[in-house]
Amino acid sequence: EGTENRISTERMRFNQSAQAFNTQIRKFPTSMFASVLGFEQKEYFQADQGAEEAPEVDFGN
Repeated sequence: EGTENRISTERMRFNQSAQAFNTQIRKFPTSMFASVLGFEQKEYFQADQGAEEAPEVDFGN
């Protein structure tokens, strides 16, 4: 459970950072520089389908 919580927390932090970045590059005058320098909006993290299931691990026991 601890690992899942850490992953969830980091996913949330990544998405918050992406949102802040996307908001910032749309504001004037930053938007002018962002456009000229080729900055594009960042996508939010989305897990691949099926990633919610933990893989089976065999430690050879």
